This record gives sequence, structure tokens and C-alpha cells, in this order.
Amino acid sequence: IETEWKTPGGKRKLKKYIKRNLYNKEKMSEAEAMAVKYVWSLPVDKKWQLYKFWLDLFHEKKQSEILEMQRKFRELYEELNELKSLEDAYLCKEADIIGITTTGAAKYKHIIEILNPMIVIVEEAAELLESHVVTSLAHNTQHVILIGDHQQLRPSPTVHLLSVKYHLNVSLFERMVKNGMECLQLKMQHRMRPDVARLLVPHIYKDLENHESVSAYEDIKGLAKNIFFLSHNNLEFQEGDSKSKVNQYEATFIVKLCKYLLFQNYEPSQITILTTYSGQLFEIKRLAKGILDGVRITVVDNFQGEENDIVLVSFVRSNDEGEIGFLKVSNRICVALSRAKKGLYCIGNFKALAENSAVWKNITNALAETDSIGDSLELKCQNHMNTSSFVANENDFDCVKDGGCNLYCEYRLECGHACPRKCHPYDQEHSEVTCYKSCGKLCPEGHPCQKKCFEGCGQCTVPILTKIEKCGHEINVACYLKDSNLILCTENCVKVLPCGHEINIACHVAMKHIICTETFTKILSCGHEISIECRLKDTFIQCSTNCERTLQCGHKINVPCYARDEEINCDEICIRKLPCGHEISTECYSDVKEIDCLKMCEKLLPCGHDCANLCCEECTDKCDKLCNIHSSICDHYVKDKCFRRNDAEYLLSKCAVTCNERLSCLHTCKGTCSSCHQGRLHTECNQNCRRILICGHECESVCSKSCPPCKKLCENWCDHARCLKKCSESCDICIEPCQWICDHKKCSRLCGELCDRTACEEDCPKMLECGHACLGFCGEPCPKLCKICDPFNEAFIKTGSNTNEKFILLEDCNHTFPSSYFNPPVIEETIFQHTQMKRCPTCKTLIRKNFHLGNIVKTCIRNVANIKFNIKLQEEKVKNVCLDVKSRAVKLLENATFKFSRVFYKQLLECVDEVSKNRTAQEILRMKHFMEMLSKFENSIGLNYKMFSRTTYGSIGNKLKFYLINAMFWISTIFLDDYLTASEEKMYELKWELFRVQLGLEFLAFFVDQVRGKLLIPENKIENWNNLKSQIMTYKAFREPELSLCAAEWNVLTDGARSIDPVKHFYTHIMNHSTFRWRKCIAGHLYFAEHDEENVCTECEEG
Repeated sequence: IETEWKTPGGKRKLKKYIKRNLYNKEKMSEAEAMAVKYVWSLPVDKKWQLYKFWLDLFHEKKQSEILEMQRKFRELYEELNELKSLEDAYLCKEADIIGITTTGAAKYKHIIEILNPMIVIVEEAAELLESHVVTSLAHNTQHVILIGDHQQLRPSPTVHLLSVKYHLNVSLFERMVKNGMECLQLKMQHRMRPDVARLLVPHIYKDLENHESVSAYEDIKGLAKNIFFLSHNNLEFQEGDSKSKVNQYEATFIVKLCKYLLFQNYEPSQITILTTYSGQLFEIKRLAKGILDGVRITVVDNFQGEENDIVLVSFVRSNDEGEIGFLKVSNRICVALSRAKKGLYCIGNFKALAENSAVWKNITNALAETDSIGDSLELKCQNHMNTSSFVANENDFDCVKDGGCNLYCEYRLECGHACPRKCHPYDQEHSEVTCYKSCGKLCPEGHPCQKKCFEGCGQCTVPILTKIEKCGHEINVACYLKDSNLILCTENCVKVLPCGHEINIACHVAMKHIICTETFTKILSCGHEISIECRLKDTFIQCSTNCERTLQCGHKINVPCYARDEEINCDEICIRKLPCGHEISTECYSDVKEIDCLKMCEKLLPCGHDCANLCCEECTDKCDKLCNIHSSICDHYVKDKCFRRNDAEYLLSKCAVTCNERLSCLHTCKGTCSSCHQGRLHTECNQNCRRILICGHECESVCSKSCPPCKKLCENWCDHARCLKKCSESCDICIEPCQWICDHKKCSRLCGELCDRTACEEDCPKMLECGHACLGFCGEPCPKLCKICDPFNEAFIKTGSNTNEKFILLEDCNHTFPSSYFNPPVIEETIFQHTQMKRCPTCKTLIRKNFHLGNIVKTCIRNVANIKFNIKLQEEKVKNVCLDVKSRAVKLLENATFKFSRVFYKQLLECVDEVSKNRTAQEILRMKHFMEMLSKFENSIGLNYKMFSRTTYGSIGNKLKFYLINAMFWISTIFLDDYLTASEEKMYELKWELFRVQLGLEFLAFFVDQVRGKLLIPENKIENWNNLKSQIMTYKAFREPELSLCAAEWNVLTDGARSIDPVKHFYTHIMNHSTFRWRKCIAGHLYFAEHDEENVCTECEEG
């Protein structure tokens, strides 16, 4: 009996089958998985879907565990850092002296405070920003010692404007020196040889003494002078888009000079190349790659405080305009010229530098006195002291390629030959020189060596004629083998084999090693003749001659003579009929029962479509043909695979028809039927909001988001100034005297306060430009209207028959209106109700200043300021809200009813812990509302859900149960994914859907009570029960009309014993900058209407 599993098609098809199913993303829904009672009874495809569902659950569990581990890791990491800081402080306390950079002192300020040093010594103080020195001090510091050189580089603020405008590049050290504070100067220098120090005195330093050790420095090898400035006039160029400069001439020359110095037996670490521009730095590094390995190349600014034996400097600047940039700054000159100990070699256009800088002029004059400046540099050979070379460009170095001169070395090598190279100061022992001349030494036989001098002579290989004693043949062998017994005779000779054949072969080959390769003809038992080698005459040989045979199938075939009939397969291609009825071209010997038919199946599936599988495969029960399927629930057509035709829930999830319902924001919903859950819970509206904000501007955010603060500039103004703040910020109150003054009345208050006077009803005494009387009020801006000059103006038509009507000029838009247009009682009533600012009736411009409407406009502006203050106050209270959310979420997590609610509360706790990540007040309040919704829902369903999850309701109630399971599944995704971003309308719809589920659970609980009490629903009330279910199990929005119908059917079904709680489900709106929900109570208090109705003032509890 075979115990192994067998799969049709073998391991290859099994592998493809498993791989295909692993990549398939189709999985069971939670509702389907909960309905599974016995896994092994499921079809194979359903098992795969269940496996995928379990796999996702496993991933979610592990993901939550990883997030929890990450949170714990962060906490432990912070705790570890704190302990390390304490450990560092403890270790530092044991030390007498602690060294640290100013950056480190700022970073570890807490450790500095713990150590509280009394004495602080600051090195390179002249290069430090003053703030860096201050941050290095502690409150107990009594003595600060600054060490530095203010003649060298200054500090460099990140923003150059701070240096130019506010002098932040002046260090505390330099400021104290220049202000005349007592300081001590070190006058003895131990670095530079006197020739180099002479460049700095008195041009930069007034007094500088040389220590005796610097006078004992040896001269620089290979050069005539220890200090030299090579002057040229080759122009610079600007590197690409940057402002940096490059001088190609200087870069190539300085690389060749550095290479020459390395030939003088100097180590790379003894030489430094400096340049004043980063562009030149990159160019020198490019040219020096692979040539000057180990030589430090850097800019002058980065080499302050360092030194080296030999320093090469490229000053770069050379142009027709004579611009030398920051090379005129004495600090940078000082650093560049004071880095060398023994040798300093500079290259630049020193004529241009001297013409544009007094310091450079003095330096070049000092150099000229000692002939240390010129247009060519003198090289001096170390081996031939009287030989010199002059170099003015890179090509001149070709004459001294090895660092010496043009003369040959002529040093006698150990082999006796003269050194073939030209003069070279390095490798004086000639340990690295290779002699390529012929060797010429003689072997004992007098033969000259054929190899080069640097190669070992070895054994002599000259051929000589030698006689072999064994056979008497004479052959040529190498000289060193002439007396050897190991010589093999390679002369060919004829030998007779045991078989009688003769063979021509080398003399030294023994007979036992020779195989006869002669051929002869042999007649086989089958009668065929065959040519074989002599050595195979006694072995059995199969006849491989092809001969024609007639097989049992009647076909003739050419096969080897030795083949047996039962071993021959007929390869003739013929038409064979398979068991399925299809014909196929195949080999004659093949068994049709074992052949897979690869033609398409011609059977029809139950749906009427052709089977899409191959004939050899079983017909699928799932038709994959794409077709338009009518959804019986949403009444739309969905393009999907045919086998989905009867899966109503799946079709609902894939329906892509645009929703197009009118939302509460009056926009049309752009979501699809599936994403909006058939209108039960719409997607977010992503159209432009366009609501009017409290400041009067339109909201530019997305419609679904709570209106954010206005980002435009404030447009409020008065006679004294305009507000310069953003619209979302509170305006500063003007404290200038009010300018509303006329001959009859005067306001005695400040401009930013409510006026203590009313509008003057007298006529304006002023005259218009046309010479006629003004039609405005006394003390107010004059309207640009004249009844005499322009009697048909539109403003006069609005007054009708009232010829004594006065006019008001709106200064914000310059439109003019009769005074009756602005009846104060009507204006006040409008403002109190809607807290909106008054607008121009014609152009809708906001009225921000007007004497006639003075206190009304000011009241509007004051209301807006109070609203901004209330919103800001709410944002400051977010921390308290966070603490409340956190404490409640911890309690709710312990008593959570649903699995998804436990995950939700955990996410909520993590999110609250991350409030420091700039969570907005609206996000925090939205989390609070979501938590309240879920907790109220869990409290309302109580024991109904526990009974619901483990009860079977039969055919009458199971449909409702599965509907509620599906509803809870997609509701849970809203809680887990949208608790930070859900819009107000989405939260309102979500509350109604939760209420629908709550009612459904209550109805099922009643059904169970009936079954337990063995009280069946009377036949005359079956229709009421069905109507009740149909109102709950709808795929449309559930609102007050559906609730009323449910209540009526419920009353009939329970004979009035039970009733639906008629509590209205108001949505709590989140405070924002839109004017839509801001109200003003009778007492004048401003408050935000959180609910759609039944709102009261939070201060006086009046409407």
C-alpha cells in the first residue's frame, strides 16, 4: 500500500497550485468566518480563503505586539539615556580636569550644571561665537580664562547677514581686547623659522620674538630658498553655478611642486597644501588623486590652530578687474602665512594682491628685499650641488621627473652595471632600482647566461649533443642535463608488436605501454561487416548498423541492428483520438489514456458561458468571465466575474457607480455606491469648503474638515493704522483717541473702544467739488453724489420719493447708500443671531470701519475677537481633555465588549501618548467623540450581544443576525481607521448606524425571549416582524422616518409592552472658525452651538 500523497500532474503542478493560491488575495469576511462550524466540510477554495483570514488576524496580532514592543523600547531607551547621563556626571565628578567642545557643553548642559565648575579655560576663544562661550559657563563659575589670537580667523555665523549687519562675527575675546581690557600677550613663538615670522612682523603682529630652536631648522631639500612666493598673471574662472573660484594654473603647478618635494625624501605627512577657495580645493584633490596619497589638502579656514613642516598655499584670485575678495582680510592672511614651520611656498597673482591691499603691499616689499618673490622657482639638485633648474609652469617639472636634475645617476650597482636612471635624490641605496641589462655570466661549460641582470641565472639551458648509452642515439639536451641518468630518448624508431603489426614510436616507450591502433574487418553474427581496432578483436561488439524493420503497428523504421523489437518505440507522428473525442497529433507509441488534452473545453457552465479551462482539467464551478451583473440590493450593474452573480454582499462592496447624493454641506457626493455603503455612510467630501469664516473670508480647506484658522492677512483698519497680523490672530486694540468728531458731538473714548456718542443727524456743512452741498451726515466722510449734477444716479432711485434722505459712504469699497438701508435695529438683530460682520449690499465687501455704523461694526469685530479667544482657550485645554480621554480609555479597555473595540482603545491610548507630535485640538476632540460613541453603544447593547454571538435564530432571525454581523464589520473599520480624520457628517451617520445595530440586537433579544418562553410569534404578527426586519435590514440611510416605522411595528408586535427609546441622536460638532454654528444668547454671550438643536449658552444657560 502506498502511504504517500499523489497529486495529478506531479510536484511541478502542485507547486504551481500552491503558489497561485498563496498569491491570491481573496479572503473570507469576518462574518463568513464566524459562521463556519466545521472547517473540514468547506470546499478547498473556501479553506484557502479562511486561511487568508486567519493569516491576516495573525499579522494584526503580531503588528500590535510589535507596536507595543516599540513603545516599551522607546521608554527603556529614554530611561537608559537618563541613567547614562547620571553615570557620565558621576565619572566627570571624579576628574580634576574635563575637556569638552563648546558644542558638547551645550548638548550636555545638564552635566555642566551638575559639575558646576569654578574655573573655565577656553582655547581658540577668538574663533568662538560669544553665545558658545556663555553656554559653557555654570552658575558657580568664578574664573574664565580665554586663550586665543584675534588677529587670526573670526567666528563664522551660519547667516552671513548677522556678521555684516550685527557684527556677530566679533568674538568675546576680540571685543574685550579692543575695549581695552587688560590682557597678556605671548611674544615668543616656537613654530616658524625666522624667514617666515618676518612676514608677519610688523605687518600683522607689532612684536614677535623667535625661540632659538626655530633658527636651527635645516634647509628645505631640493629648493634654493626656504620661503618663496611665485607670482603669475594667469586668470581664474568661476566654478559652475557656485560662487567659488578656480585657478587651473595654480592647481597643476602646486600638485607638481608637491610631487617634487616627495621625491626629496619628505614624508606625505610633512607637507600640507592650503587654498583659499573650496572650488580650488576640489580641483587640486582631483588632480592629486593617486599621486599625492597621504598629503593633507584643505582650505585655510579649516587649518587654523594647526601646523606642518612644509606648507604650499594657492591664493587663486587673479582677474582683470583686480578683485581679491576676502584675501584683503588680515585675519585670513595671518592664518595662511603662519602655518609653516620650515618651508613656505605660495603661488598667486601677488601684483594684484599688493595693488588692492596695504598688508599685501608691505609683505611683497619685504619678500623683494630677500629675492623671495618672482615668476619662477629655483630647484637645486641634492646630488649635484652646482646644478639648478627654474620652473615657472607645470611643464618645466618634466626636466626633473625624478626630483634631481638632467644628469645621469652613474651609481655602480651590486651587479656591476651603472644605474640607468637620471639623477634621483630618493633611494640613495638603490634598493628599488632594477637592472635590465643582459647578465653575461658563464656556466661551467663556458656558455653565457641568456637572462636579464635582475633575473636569477638558474641552470644553463643551452642545448648540447649527447649520446644515450642504452640505445646509442644522439640527441640535443640542456647543458645542465648532459650527465644525468634521467634522460629519455625521444628519437623515433620502428617496433614490432606481439600481434605482428609494426609501429613508429619514441625510443624510450616500453612495449607493455603500446596499444595497437591498426584496423581490420570483422564479420559479426548478424552477417554485417565492421572495421575495428586490432586491440578489440576478441571483445563482444554490438552491431550498430541501421537496418529497416516493420513494427506491429505496420510502420517501418530504421534502427540499430542490435535493438530488440519489444524495446523499439514507434516515433511516427499520426492522428490519435483521445477519450474526450478530440484528435491530436502525437507519436505512435504513446498511450492516449495518459495524454492530457490541451484544447479548450467545449462544455457549457451552468451560467451558460463556455468553460475557460483546458479539456484535461475539471470544469470549474466559478465562471471567470467578466460581465455586467445586476445587484438586487443597490439596483446597479457591477462589472465582475460571472460566479459572483449570487453573492449580493460582494457585489455591494464592488459597486463603482457614483453616489451623487446631496450631502448636508450641499455638495454632491463623489464617492461610489460601495465606498458610501449605499448611502448609509458617505465618503469624505473633498470639494472646496467655501464656508464663511468668522473673519469674513471664505474657508479654503476641504469641505469634510473642520474649518481651520484663516491664513490670510487681517484687513481690519482704523484712522490710525492697519492690522499687520494674520486673520486668525487677535488684533491689537488701538489706544489712540477716537477720531469721530464734528461740530455737535465728540467721542471721548479710545479708538478701540465702543463710542460714547451716536451719529449726528445734522446735515454735513461741507461743499462738494462741484460747489453743491454735501448729502452726508455731519462729521462723516462725504459721499461723492450730487442731486443737481447727477440726478439720475442709481443711489437716488433707491430713495424713492424721500428727497431729504441722507447718504452714507462705505469707506471699505467706496459705495454709497441711503441711510435707510442701514436701519440699526435690523442690523443689531442680524448680528446677534449669526455673529457675522455686515457687508456692502452691492459688492459684499465686509464693513470694517464706518462712523455711522460705528458701534455695530466695532461690536462685530469684538465678537470675532472673542470667538478667536474662545477657540484658542479650547486648544489650551487639550491636555486636560487628553488626560480625561486616557483615563476613560483605560477603564473602557478592561470592559470592552468587541474585539475591535479593544484594538480601538489601545490605538487611542497610543495616540494620546503621542500628543507631543502636534496633534490638533480638533483631532483630540474627535477621538473623545469616537470614544463616547463606542462606549454608549457598548453600554446600550449590554447582554444582548453576548447572547447574540452564541445563539442560532433559525430561518426567521438568522438573516437579521448576518446582516448585523456585516454591519459591525465595516463599522469597526471606521472606528479603527478614521477616528482622527472623520468629518462631522460621517460621525453623524455613524451614530445612526450604531443605533440601527442596537435596535436589531434588541429585536433579536425579543425573538429569543419568545422562543425560550415557547411563545411563537402569532401568524397575524408575522407581517409586523417582517416589516420590522425590513426597516433594519435596508441598504440605505436609517433616519427618523425609518425609526418611526420601527416604533409603530414594535408597538404592535409587543402589544405596547416594549417601546423604542425616542431619544434623539444629536451630533456634537467640534468648535471651529466657521460662522455657521456660532450664536449669541439674549444676554449677549457668545457660544458655539455643538448640537443641531436644543443649544443653550454655556455661561447663562439661555438660548
